[in-house]
Amino acid sequence: MFELIQHITFIRNAVLGPLILMRNGHLPAGVRRLEQFAEMEMAELRDTIPLHSYESCYRALKATIKLYQRLRQASDGWIRKEEAERNSIAYLETVYSTIHK
Repeated sequence: MFELIQHITFIRNAVLGPLILMRNGHLPAGVRRLEQFAEMEMAELRDTIPLHSYESCYRALKATIKLYQRLRQASDGWIRKEEAERNSIAYLETVYSTIHK
């Protein structure tokens, strides 16, 4: 469980934080003070913080996906791997449904 939470934290720090900063006109560094520059995204970002349960990690991953997809829409020139995205989300759903039985 701890490794899963670490991975979610990594995604928040290495992907979501920099994207939020860039969307708000800042360099994609210094995510420690993200709340100063991204007031509008803070509620969504809070939803990506998991507690120590599979249910919470699942919800945090779903919130991470949703926020990433929204932030990605505003970015020009990105190559979207839609099939990989669909397969990854389907895999998450399969794993969650297996654990959640």
